[in-house]
Amino acid sequence: MKAFLILVKVLLISRLKGMFDSKRFKSMLAAYIVLAVFGTGMLIALTTGGAALGFIGADILAEMLLLYYVICSMLTVIFGLVPMMSYMYHNNDGEFLASLPVPENTVFFAKLFTVYLYEFVTGFFLMFFPMLAMGITAGAGAVYYIGLLFAVILVPALPLLLTSILSVPLMYVTSFFKNKGVLSTIVFILVFGVIMLVYFTGIASFQRLGSAGEFNFESVPAVFIEASESLKKIFYPLYALAAFAGGMYFVGLDPAVSAVLYLVIALASFFALGAITMLISSFGYRRGVLGQFENKKSAPKRAGGYKVSAPRLALMKREWTQIIKNPSVGFQCLFGVVIMPIMLFAYRSLLSFGADESGEEILFDLSKIMGVMFMCIFCGSLNVAAMTPISREGANFYQTKLFPVSYTEQIRAKQFVNLIIAYASLAAGMAVLITLYSLRPFEAVMLFIFETLFIYCFSCFAMRNDIAGPKLNWTAPVEAIKRNAKVTTFQLLSMLVTSGFGLYFIAGLIAFVFVPFGIWGDLITWLPPVIAAGIMLPVSHKALYKNLEIKYEEIEF
Repeated sequence: MKAFLILVKVLLISRLKGMFDSKRFKSMLAAYIVLAVFGTGMLIALTTGGAALGFIGADILAEMLLLYYVICSMLTVIFGLVPMMSYMYHNNDGEFLASLPVPENTVFFAKLFTVYLYEFVTGFFLMFFPMLAMGITAGAGAVYYIGLLFAVILVPALPLLLTSILSVPLMYVTSFFKNKGVLSTIVFILVFGVIMLVYFTGIASFQRLGSAGEFNFESVPAVFIEASESLKKIFYPLYALAAFAGGMYFVGLDPAVSAVLYLVIALASFFALGAITMLISSFGYRRGVLGQFENKKSAPKRAGGYKVSAPRLALMKREWTQIIKNPSVGFQCLFGVVIMPIMLFAYRSLLSFGADESGEEILFDLSKIMGVMFMCIFCGSLNVAAMTPISREGANFYQTKLFPVSYTEQIRAKQFVNLIIAYASLAAGMAVLITLYSLRPFEAVMLFIFETLFIYCFSCFAMRNDIAGPKLNWTAPVEAIKRNAKVTTFQLLSMLVTSGFGLYFIAGLIAFVFVPFGIWGDLITWLPPVIAAGIMLPVSHKALYKNLEIKYEEIEF
């Protein structure tokens, strides 16, 4: 236990070191506080509004809690899976910690507990205040608030334990492969894609559940109860926790005895998962970590000597290798290629539940609007590779100044790679749009042209932003992305701009349905944004490459 506590203390100091001295800390803290207050306020408003409308009451409190626990757990997996895997297996301290003379499950649980503390802070804002408001508005008893404390502590732990049980054998197996980084990146993307698909499919199924017959407010509790019947078979530990707080009881048992029994079941389930995690980690964690740091053996040199590549091609291969060799970085950079088709497919499914009642024409118009909006907001703005070309170099940045090629040529090679990734995301999204949505050929062509131009503009401005102030001081490569305030700020700004374009497209699509204007309506809807993006293209190109040699030389580690 002493070794565990010492490791947790060291890991926390390591993660927080320099954070409070950072020049951007005050602005980052203020931004997080604003987001936390705004998000918590929205959740409280939803829960109190739901109670006022009769969606939330003492009779369906357990079902509501179960749904909320499941959503919070899924959000923990969606947003915490990759950072957790990166910190557990690909951090720079992994090789050192795995070689310490302490049991490997002690090291494993120390790092896992450190991750849990971060997830606990997020989960606290997601759960405590909204659930407190839910209990007050529903008139819950004292047991509910005791269950609230258990939920805040245990709900973030469930997805971490489950993903840990899967991650140890996964990393153990990949550690034996030569291209372990590439394999891990592929697995990360596939696993995340499956999780997102299941998540969106579950939302679609839940929405279909409430769509049978004519909608009325009185039917909402019945929908929640029916949905919870399926969920509790899969997430029974969470259901036991919700049943304890929600006042459910076993048939034939006293309510007090039932509450204690549900709490015992919930705690026993979590302890059982912890025991399984400890058992698995004691066998495979050390090998899984050390294997990630083993270098691939050099292939024997051929008699013909080295193969000479063109400078730009060689630099592109270096950039691509740098992206995919670390699974966390590879996942972040290739995220858009996976998420775009999944989101478009899922939302098409979400909007298709009422086809029989509403008529196909109206539905397709609605799905078209959503599809265009998602393409505008996310297609270009998810290009993380363009936002971190210099930051990802880290301590090795000085080497790029020694390469026998110009800085401009290096930036062009980096831009070619991030453009290939962004255009792959565009191609995947357009394939789903054309296949499942009702885009006419003219609309598809104009949207494709706009996105093509915007992606290049985004790439230029994003790379220019990183060159102006890269984050080179990090311990894990993913920190150049996840703990880089400039990435978050630029991404939000880009989404704001693209939301404006998306709203313009939507306004035109809706307006000219009610006021048919023929080809002129199409031109008014699509041509101005395309012209605007075309004008911005040379401006963005000049912003990146003008005085690039001087700006690059001024970057210091």
